[in-house]
Amino acid sequence: MGTWGAARDTDGQEGVSHIGANQSNVPIEMIEATYPIRIESYGFVADSGGHGKQRGGLSIKREYRVLSDTALLNVRSAKRDFPPHGLSGGSSGAPSMNRIVSGNSSRVIPVLLSEPIPLKQNDVFSHVMASGGGYGDAFERDGDAVLGDVVLGKVTIEGAKRDYGVVIKETHGGLSLDQDATTKTRDEMREVAPA
Repeated sequence: MGTWGAARDTDGQEGVSHIGANQSNVPIEMIEATYPIRIESYGFVADSGGHGKQRGGLSIKREYRVLSDTALLNVRSAKRDFPPHGLSGGSSGAPSMNRIVSGNSSRVIPVLLSEPIPLKQNDVFSHVMASGGGYGDAFERDGDAVLGDVVLGKVTIEGAKRDYGVVIKETHGGLSLDQDATTKTRDEMREVAPA
């Protein structure tokens, strides 16, 4: 399964089946019931979608802990060096990343393995998929859409300001868009943006 880039009229989709391969979003319960593996974490990575008027789909992170005495890992994850492109002024998506955590040590593994990597009990394979690229100028994204992304945990308050120039206020009633501060912030950011 994977993530899609944004299009002219829509944000990128997340966690969808890959149309070019026989892959799907296998539930954690099926993995854990079938294999000696425990899923330590599984979810979207905030602020990872390419920013633009339409936001790219978020990266997906899943961490697998080996429960058997030994295991072999083979993975191909080719979007590390060449992240998914943004279009019409949108930024590229976040790259993929694969790590093995063994005890107190962590190492990044190559994009394409030439042979399987041996793992031992309690090793963790951390897999972050590439996100989708954005479409259009991020400063043209509707402020309420960015607020909605923050409420859903897809964009952080810091990411809203940094990537979209949108200022979100925390109030006793929750979160709200500060339209005046957003207009000012976007104007200031446009002045210093490279031509």
